[in-house]
Amino acid sequence: MSKEPNKVLGEEGKQAKIFISKFEEGRQASRIEIDAGFDWHKSIKPHLPGCPDWCPATHFGYLESGLMKVQMKDGTVRTIKAGDTYFVPPEHIPIIEEKTVMIEFSQDTTYTSKQFLDKNE
Repeated sequence: MSKEPNKVLGEEGKQAKIFISKFEEGRQASRIEIDAGFDWHKSIKPHLPGCPDWCPATHFGYLESGLMKVQMKDGTVRTIKAGDTYFVPPEHIPIIEEKTVMIEFSQDTTYTSKQFLDKNE
């Protein structure tokens, strides 16, 4: 992982910092540090094609520290705690109430594509 984030989203104090390592055949690993109060709708939605109301990506990873709630489009809410591995399908919104760090492994390029990374803040 790089020492500097590949992408920083959100206002100061409520940011997501994404550190990306790319591997062969489109595989990547990301370390994501998210501040309490991070707002997906304000910070990420405007950067995605079509500005979707629900996250279109699939997430598979390990929650290193903190706690993350995930609200699904169907209204269910799941809580992921430090030390948990997780799989989150598309059509969800993360709810971050405390500083959280996660490691994700993926072939989904929603958040690692050149289009997303290069889009102006």
